[in-house]
Amino acid sequence: ESPTPAPTLAATLAIATGVTIIGESAAFSRDGTWFAFTARPSGAATGADIYVWHTGDQMARKLSTDGATIFASWANDLVVGSRSGTESRSDGRLAATTVVIDPTTGSETARVAGLWKPVVDPTQRYAIGWSGTLLRDPAGSDPRPADGDMTMTSWQPDASGSATSVKLPDISGPLADFDVRWDETGSWVAIWVADPGDATLGRLTLYHVDLASGTLERPKGAPTEQPALPGFSMGNGRLAWATPSGQDAQGSRVQVVAWSGDGVGTVETVPGEDVIVVR
Repeated sequence: ESPTPAPTLAATLAIATGVTIIGESAAFSRDGTWFAFTARPSGAATGADIYVWHTGDQMARKLSTDGATIFASWANDLVVGSRSGTESRSDGRLAATTVVIDPTTGSETARVAGLWKPVVDPTQRYAIGWSGTLLRDPAGSDPRPADGDMTMTSWQPDASGSATSVKLPDISGPLADFDVRWDETGSWVAIWVADPGDATLGRLTLYHVDLASGTLERPKGAPTEQPALPGFSMGNGRLAWATPSGQDAQGSRVQVVAWSGDGVGTVETVPGEDVIVVR
């Protein structure tokens, strides 16, 4: 028998203090050397900005400073952010613009007008986000989707310079919040949409991407609008999420589904109390 290793504690490092984290989209870059998230100063009524932290640094730093830009996803080693404009209509709706920012130099390029919080797949073929207008949340300063639809858009423009978009079924505004996560192949994507009356609860759906046609499919056995708490994990052919307490007369559970090819099946359900799935 080999000796059992002594338990060790992982080192902890506070990379940001005095801020409130916004949203569910915080993520490492693909190579794991950068971490990006959205935050605003604690107790402040100002809007949010993107913060980035590089491995080896003591603290995270602001990548945007306008109080109107949030982190959406990574496109290789570049930050994808969304920026809300000023009220341009009598009903107070806001326009959205997606920008791509180099985390090292801070230089940015406008990418897609009218697209909010696009999450780019690892192959950079597609991005899923909100296509439409925004409305400032009356309870705070951060905007939320108003009129429009969730769409899957070509991330790389075609020869004419335009990008094609496909509407996602049954996801239209207004929305309280949403979260999108791809698997490492870019062939599967899970979308969580917050309930209109309570953003701490939502519905989770797993889609398969038909790479030939660029359309989304719901395979038999895949979770469709399943009740789920914010935050879920996806990768290596599995999707895990926490169910709200009270489902099936039980407490919260960690539910896991797996897929192989086009087939999807439940592989595990673990009961628990106050469960949260982070990644």
